[in-house]
Amino acid sequence: MLKQAFFGKRHSKFKPNFLIKTFITSETIYWSAQQLIAPILAIFIADELQGGSVEIAGMLVSVYWISRIFAELFSTRFLNKSTSKSKVIVVITGFILVGIATLLYSFATTLLPFVILYAITGLGLGIAGPQRTSLFATHLDKGYETTEAGIYDAIQFSGIALASALGGFIASRLGFNHLFIIAGTLSILSTVPYFLILGSKDLK
Repeated sequence: MLKQAFFGKRHSKFKPNFLIKTFITSETIYWSAQQLIAPILAIFIADELQGGSVEIAGMLVSVYWISRIFAELFSTRFLNKSTSKSKVIVVITGFILVGIATLLYSFATTLLPFVILYAITGLGLGIAGPQRTSLFATHLDKGYETTEAGIYDAIQFSGIALASALGGFIASRLGFNHLFIIAGTLSILSTVPYFLILGSKDLK
C-alpha cells in the first residue's frame, strides 16, 4: 500500500530492470564509503598530517576537483563512442583506483603523499564519472525515467546520510586509519555489482 501511495497506481507494480538495480546498489555503496570520510577529512588533514592545516585542507579540495575535471575531460573525449561493456570496465577501474588511494590514506603521515593520493582519488572518479552517467541514462526504463532517477537519489542519499554520521563515530572510537581502511574496502567492493552487469545479457 505504501508503494502504491508513493508511486501511484500506474507505478505500483513497477520494478526497475536488473542493470538499474545493480547500478543503484553500486552507487549507494560507493558514495556511502566516501561519505564516511568526506565530512571529517579536513580534521585529519589539519590535525594528523605533518604540515597540514585548515587552509591546506581547503586547497586540497581544489586539487581533487582539478584532477577530476581533467580526468572527466579525457574520459568524455576518448571514451565517448565506447561500448557499454567498455564503459563498465572503465567504471570498475576508476572505482578500484579510488578505493586503493583511500586505503593508502592510512599510511600518509606527511602532506605530499596525501596530496598525491587525494589527486588520484579525483582522477579515479573523473575517469568513471561520465561513463557511469552514460550507463544509467542508456538503461533507464522507457516511461519510468523520472521514477528511477528518484529511486536512485532516495536510496543513495539515505546511504550518504547514514555514512556521514557513522564516519565521525568510527574515527573517534577506532581512529582515522581504521576509517580509511573501511572506506577504501567498501569503495572497492562497490565494483562487485558492475562485475555482475558485465555478465548480463541486457547490457546494450
